[in-house]
Amino acid sequence: MLEEIFHNAEPGQLLSGSFAGETVCDADMSGCTFADLTLSNCRFVNCDFVRSSFSDCTIADCIFKNCKFSSAYWRNVRWTDTKADDCDLRDGTFRFVDVTRGSFFYANFADVLWEGCRICDSFFNNAFLSNNRLKKTTFHKTDLTGADFFRTTLRGIDLSDCTIAGIKVSDTFSELKGLKISAAQAADIAVLLGVKL
Repeated sequence: MLEEIFHNAEPGQLLSGSFAGETVCDADMSGCTFADLTLSNCRFVNCDFVRSSFSDCTIADCIFKNCKFSSAYWRNVRWTDTKADDCDLRDGTFRFVDVTRGSFFYANFADVLWEGCRICDSFFNNAFLSNNRLKKTTFHKTDLTGADFFRTTLRGIDLSDCTIAGIKVSDTFSELKGLKISAAQAADIAVLLGVKL
């Protein structure tokens, strides 16, 4: 049912409802509006959500494989136990989004605005978070190993209970000014700076 709805979607169309245990492949939902939508235990493969809008949505136990979300708008969305590894989410806007136990290995979040968001118990290993704007956004117990923060100001961001080994920044290390870390993480930053302890 969900696959049929998505394959017949047109740009600007409003989609809502609750769906569970469904699989959608090769659907073009670019420019669609999703409101009051609940997706549970669904799988999406090679789907296009470019320039789509999501508001007041819940996404739980879902898998997005090779999906495109560039220039998408997200507001009041809850991502729980959901995988979007390798997905393209660049140029997006995330407002009041709650990500819990998410998996975003190698995902592209370049040029994204995060405002009022909470990211907890998630994996952003080797994700591209370059040129991001972080406004009132928090990270808790999140694995950021190898994440790219090039030109993303981390001033005022608390990553003290996150994993930050191998994060990438510019040659000037300006992104790190004002970043809050734990004493144990000082070694990770020292390696980044080329300091031997």
